[in-house]
Amino acid sequence: MHILQISALCFLPAAMLAMFLGRWLGVATLTMNILTSMIAHRLHREPAGDLADRIDKMAILLWVVYNTYTLAQFAFVLQDLGMGRIALVFLAVMGAAGSGLLDARRRQLPWRSPHRNVVHVSMHLAGAVGTCLFLSATVGVAGVAAI
Repeated sequence: MHILQISALCFLPAAMLAMFLGRWLGVATLTMNILTSMIAHRLHREPAGDLADRIDKMAILLWVVYNTYTLAQFAFVLQDLGMGRIALVFLAVMGAAGSGLLDARRRQLPWRSPHRNVVHVSMHLAGAVGTCLFLSATVGVAGVAAI
């Protein structure tokens, strides 16, 4: 297994949390990201722009849309949230934004170089932590749909 495949498993706790909370769209989105990472990040893969890459990009886009949807729901109930929950949402946004910034940095590095792999692993970790924080922040908040 390649380190990028292993690091994709960082999303497993988020998928399990989504399942525990009954957020089935989240479960599907996170599971799709894990599975496509297992295929797209295999050990001896060359940059190809093939079907695996397109599916991986679609899975990432779904993850972004899911997190954005979850964040948008907080806008309607913000006045009802305590500071602790607002802090969770803020940290979740930082995790997701950090993932995006790391992705931009990763693209500037040579394919499968050790530095690029470290940045990519960090990107998976930031995204997974951000998603867990988003899901945690939704617990018990009226007005945030459980999808």
